[in-house]
Amino acid sequence: ELFNLITKAIELEIPLLGICGGHQYGAQALTGSSFAVIENPSGPNRGTSNLVFINGSADHPLFYGCSNNHLFQWSHASVVDKLPEGALRLAANTNAVYAAFQRSSFIGLQFNPEFGALKQTGFGVKLMQEILTLHIAEAETEEHRYQLELALDDLRPAPDSAKIFANWVEMIEAGFFK
Repeated sequence: ELFNLITKAIELEIPLLGICGGHQYGAQALTGSSFAVIENPSGPNRGTSNLVFINGSADHPLFYGCSNNHLFQWSHASVVDKLPEGALRLAANTNAVYAAFQRSSFIGLQFNPEFGALKQTGFGVKLMQEILTLHIAEAETEEHRYQLELALDDLRPAPDSAKIFANWVEMIEAGFFK
């Protein structure tokens, strides 16, 4: 039913911002296939990592004012493997080929700007630290544990995250999706 709601919202040109799982659900709804999302062959992507803009998307209104380092927080084990027909690929990451895309009034982001947007209080980084610590305790292999420990050690603020939400609101107010 969620997929039908996403599809209907897009038909009605209602702006939707899909974050992490919402990004994946959007890809599934818009392709009509649960096979649009797969377990990440590179393994889980957690912690702070760069985003690489594609197709001139550094100029996309959602990314307006973002700095050149494009650091964001990530916490996912699955990735979009197939873009919906007519979708524009906006960004990638070493662990997510389709880290951001847009089709009509839907924009999907595999990364987690909500963690970085809380950086002003320090809560976003603290929350990510707690998530990583839980994953380390539950790691099934030493390699996985090691990768999570590296991510925890490399955790950094992601100051561009708050801009994503401010830009999203401005895009809606300016009628970007009409």
